[in-house]
Amino acid sequence: MAMTADPQTNSNVADLSDAEVIALIASGETRALEVLYDRYSRVVYSFALRIVSDPQLAEEVLQEVFFRVWQQGSAFRSTRGTLITWLLSITHNLAIDEVRKRNRRPQKAES
Repeated sequence: MAMTADPQTNSNVADLSDAEVIALIASGETRALEVLYDRYSRVVYSFALRIVSDPQLAEEVLQEVFFRVWQQGSAFRSTRGTLITWLLSITHNLAIDEVRKRNRRPQKAES
């Protein structure tokens, strides 16, 4: 994980566009991930909560979304859509997987 040593550059990350921020994330810039989290964590959490209906599980989905962004930031393609669309697509897939896992658990047998 690379950290920018120049404090001037660090403060300017918040002023960058989404495309520039994701490019920095892809190159290992942790401050860029913080900026992206600040911009979109509420929307991602709200969307996850609507799907899973459990605040704790929605928080877990939120964390996993941004972990995946950190790992796979270079996979984002602006030609395929906006960054928020990409984030919500990841959120949707992870949340649906969690709902499926919950529904697969054995049900209590009726007597």
